Amino acid sequence: KKAMIGTVVCSVLLGLSFCQDWYGYDTYLPSEARIEEMGIYLGYTYNANNVLNRMHYTDSADIYALLVNATENERYQDYGQKYIQGATVRVTLKNGRSYYRYYILDSDCRESLVNVMESDTYVEAVYGITDSMVEESSYVYLRRGYEAESFREEEADSIRRQLLKALQQDIEEYGILALYSEDTVYCTITFQGYHEEDEAYLYRSLNITDQWINTVQTLKDLGYGSYVEPLNAEDLDALLLSHTIYAEDFENMEDILLSLGERYGVDLTKESLELDSEEYAMLSSELNEKGYISLELTITDREEIEEILALCDYNEGDYDSRLENLFNDGWSIAIDALESQTVNEEYSIILRLRSGSLPKKYLLRMAESVKGD
Repeated sequence: KKAMIGTVVCSVLLGLSFCQDWYGYDTYLPSEARIEEMGIYLGYTYNANNVLNRMHYTDSADIYALLVNATENERYQDYGQKYIQGATVRVTLKNGRSYYRYYILDSDCRESLVNVMESDTYVEAVYGITDSMVEESSYVYLRRGYEAESFREEEADSIRRQLLKALQQDIEEYGILALYSEDTVYCTITFQGYHEEDEAYLYRSLNITDQWINTVQTLKDLGYGSYVEPLNAEDLDALLLSHTIYAEDFENMEDILLSLGERYGVDLTKESLELDSEEYAMLSSELNEKGYISLELTITDREEIEEILALCDYNEGDYDSRLENLFNDGWSIAIDALESQTVNEEYSIILRLRSGSLPKKYLLRMAESVKGD
């Protein structure tokens, strides 16, 4: 019995030792002078090591700033109100030894991380498309909202190659201008291709904007121009914004507005709302009677439709590839664009409203819908 108790205690202590990092594994920080280079991959994926081993970033100041941030996060695990970003990292020391870790980074190291992401070695390792990937791609997937095209079959081989050659050319010619463009995302191209050096299939997902000049033209030439063209406000009947809340969670209209601000990424405070207390006053008992409430705003004014269209992407895409979304929530909110196909038939196009972009006036009008008739 004593042996069993001892075994249990030892097992618990061993588990705690790893969980609490008593051996300093997760918080290990070499001196800056000992660091030779690093590779970094945002997030975690099955082929992360393939990417890391081809990345040789050598600016020791940036590397050390990232490692300090990462090890401090491991030590304290208290991020407060900061947004965080996971990263798989390889660090090579001057003695030739390398070690790998999965770290949590926060916004304190944004400048150093951007320096890494804008470097040629990062772009080539994470986004580079080799000739072997073009020749031996297994699929290409084109997506824009509800619309999608899949090029998998043998007869689609020519289309796959043409699209991948165009992507390859744009990355080589325009680099970060295309990869990190803040322009409207028209569609996303996802593909898997064989990387000869790694002897493995690697996955890529790329947001396509006007900066992808060769790719946009190739899509048009292949008959898929609708994937890279903006909607015309004149062709839309309306835009629909909606958000469902549970009334019991809110005391008054101010609380509802603050919830909408959080949902749409708009920085609202009670002071910034400047509400008319009589107009917006609503007792909690009145709200409680309503149960679930759908806050909806249908926008039909042409100028307002144009204003919101300019704030939207046509596909959610890969938000890690937007530097503006580093260390924020990166969310986009789905909204519906109602377009008339015929006189008697409507269909909905999903758009992605960029977080934090919606003007406050629309949130005020959405909140007013809680009053009903």
